[in-house]
Amino acid sequence: MATAWIWFCSLSVAALERVQTLQVVEGYALAVFDQLAWNYSQTGHFRQTIHFGYADSWMWSGHRSPWFFVTSWLYGFAPGPLTLCRIQIGAVALGALPAFGLGWRAFGTPLGGVAATALYLGHPLLAVVALNDYQDVVLGIPFAVAAVHQAWRGSAGGYVLALLGMAAAREEWVVVGVFLGLMAPGEWRQRIPWVVRRLILALVYAGALWLAGRDYVGHDNPMFSHAAGAHGGLQITRSWRDVTDFYLLFLLPMHLVAVLAPLALVPAAGALAVHLTAPLNAGVDCQWDQHIHHMAPVAVSVVLAAILALGFYYRQRARSHRFWAIMALGSRC
Repeated sequence: MATAWIWFCSLSVAALERVQTLQVVEGYALAVFDQLAWNYSQTGHFRQTIHFGYADSWMWSGHRSPWFFVTSWLYGFAPGPLTLCRIQIGAVALGALPAFGLGWRAFGTPLGGVAATALYLGHPLLAVVALNDYQDVVLGIPFAVAAVHQAWRGSAGGYVLALLGMAAAREEWVVVGVFLGLMAPGEWRQRIPWVVRRLILALVYAGALWLAGRDYVGHDNPMFSHAAGAHGGLQITRSWRDVTDFYLLFLLPMHLVAVLAPLALVPAAGALAVHLTAPLNAGVDCQWDQHIHHMAPVAVSVVLAAILALGFYYRQRARSHRFWAIMALGSRC
């Protein structure tokens, strides 16, 4: 908890400097969030006058983010754009708690919790995503970690609640979350029930979102436009330089071990495929000073895969040592 607090304070200082010097990713987008949250916290109604293509709604740009109600309520205690940034940073910092629990179970020792916390808070690109102004999708990160932790605890109820919290961050998590069940313990056959649970929940939740926004008229967000055009065939819009200078860095420095847990990387692969084929200049960027919040599912999936891969290796190594210790003891008897 102390480590998460230090991480939160460090990034909050960076966010303060960025806001005060106007070095944010996109000033008008942060201003839209700020105005929407201020009006809701003061009047109970969303309203903004900055972008006329956006609606006065929690679905402000076509996105579906029920958590924005909670964010706007918290915003009322200390109105200002920095509060939005701190809420986002704080949410990501809280993900260190389930990361510790997951590491403890994956490694089979409390030291595994320490290692998992280091992998989580020590991932540089997770910090970069947390500092991407305020974007609803980032709020799903701690819930993704919590969902996998609950699966390792064998708690179906906790798993479903964590998935609901994750999906409520933004609609992009609905599909990604289906495959988080592949990170459950056991062989792949034992993981199927977790995937099925998530699939059923995703269908119900997606139906609820559709009903809630069926009368919505306003700006269509890039991810929806991208998905709507999928039937016509998708093309990769990124260059090899984007791969080397941006995408591959999500596996560095320690997180390259994530490739040793291929099933755990399936959620990251799906989100990455969407990112690679997204239209250029549509708010889905691969430059570090622009909109990279869409990579939030990829970043946390890589961290989770790294934790599970190292945990598996540690358990196998411990079992091997016990085997040879027993053999040595037997030879002396």
